[in-house]
Amino acid sequence: MLQFPARTAAPLTILKESLELRILVDWSWVEVFAMGGRVAITNLVFPKSGAQGIEFGQEGKLSDDEAMIHIAAMPRLRRLRAQESVATDKGFAALSRSKSLEFIWGRECPNFTGRGLVSLSKMPARGLGIGCRKVDDKALSTLPRFPALRELTPIAVKDEGFRHVGRCTRTAELYELPGHHRCSN
Repeated sequence: MLQFPARTAAPLTILKESLELRILVDWSWVEVFAMGGRVAITNLVFPKSGAQGIEFGQEGKLSDDEAMIHIAAMPRLRRLRAQESVATDKGFAALSRSKSLEFIWGRECPNFTGRGLVSLSKMPARGLGIGCRKVDDKALSTLPRFPALRELTPIAVKDEGFRHVGRCTRTAELYELPGHHRCSN
């Protein structure tokens, strides 16, 4: 994973429904151009030894079903932050077709249900942190069958769902978000 010394932002007013970005990545820098180069960001990067992937964040309305199709097609994407994603299960099914995505963070995803979780269970994700408020017990039972799951943040999972979390024998790290789990004991 690439390590950035700081988070960088640039003022940008999106005038259309879509935004085209040109992203150039080299061993020591990343450049992002928007609006034909009228807005640009350049950063030095300090990759860890052996780093080969990219992390991408797209939140809210920008991570809808259509965006998930394009995100899944990014050939070297390793980490995705899609917090407050409006994608439905159709979008998460499209995302599950990614061949490289290893970590997914989607803290609150109001349209994510059991069908979306079952779709994700077929991909090589090593880390998952996603809001499961609308995920039913049957879908949660697929958690132990995720083929590569090592890190799990079960967000908004009800008490009875934690029996499935406990069966994730390959999971080495389990995280809890304060205020997102209402366990009785």
